[in-house]
Amino acid sequence: TGTNVEPFAISPGDTLELTVGTDNRIITFAVDDIETPGAATAEEIAIALVNGWDGLLAAYADAGALSIDTVARGGLASLETHGGPTSAVLGLGAAAVYHGTDHGQVSVYSNKAGVEATIQVVGGSANAVLGFDTDEVGSTGGAVLAPDDSYTLYSFDIETENVLTSAQEVIVRKVAEYMKPAHTHLIDIRTASPLPWPESWVLGISELEESTELGE
Repeated sequence: TGTNVEPFAISPGDTLELTVGTDNRIITFAVDDIETPGAATAEEIAIALVNGWDGLLAAYADAGALSIDTVARGGLASLETHGGPTSAVLGLGAAAVYHGTDHGQVSVYSNKAGVEATIQVVGGSANAVLGFDTDEVGSTGGAVLAPDDSYTLYSFDIETENVLTSAQEVIVRKVAEYMKPAHTHLIDIRTASPLPWPESWVLGISELEESTELGE
């Protein structure tokens, strides 16, 4: 989660470089992504990122800040943010690597709220076995997770019967993150596939240039 809040001094043409696992991409914001150039909202940035990296990134607005998660699993669950003007505006650490939330078998949580919820594992004799990253600090209300492959134990997906837009997916993720048990992790939102348009007959229109109006 970025340390800065909206509005962000980001305009069409600005770029943000991210790496998920071994896949590196530079996402360029388009004219349609930002309604007011130089005053982008966290939700606008989140939608643009999800659309630009479908299937690997989950981004959403978090109290005016931008939050980015990886929905990749196993060894691809690492997320790296790179430096640059856009990264600085969003408050994302330069060249900082974050572990995916689907990596945790052993998790350390804070039961406090607000800024006091920040937590960090700094070492210890057992940490060599648990594998915590001592440079990783859990964000407000978050957790520090040890890396392993048992991500399915406390992770879940949401599957919908309806086709959701990118904006609707952001809302669903907000609701899920708010209501889910603290020790669980939302990985992906799987929406229904759009149905193909059925063949239809529109009165008054014909591709054969014939009248299709009904007679009396």
